[in-house]
Amino acid sequence: MIPTRGQATFIIYIIFVNVLANCLGFHLRTPNAWFPDQSIEITRYIANRAGALSFANLPLVFLYGGRNNPLLWLTNWSYATYLLAHRW
Repeated sequence: MIPTRGQATFIIYIIFVNVLANCLGFHLRTPNAWFPDQSIEITRYIANRAGALSFANLPLVFLYGGRNNPLLWLTNWSYATYLLAHRW
């Protein structure tokens, strides 16, 4: 399924928000005893936050894939739009 312009904008917005939430706001405390290098420290922080964001996005994945989605009535979007967002 090829998204329309509005659907593509919505998908790009979701990706953009997730990338920003994953990569911004780290406070590095080097040198320390846990991480020998600053790159290993930032990699660990990004990996931990990506795992937390995946669990935060899990309810949206189930909502977007459901047939009787309450968001269908709230937004008046079609089921195909939510299915497309679910697949992305």
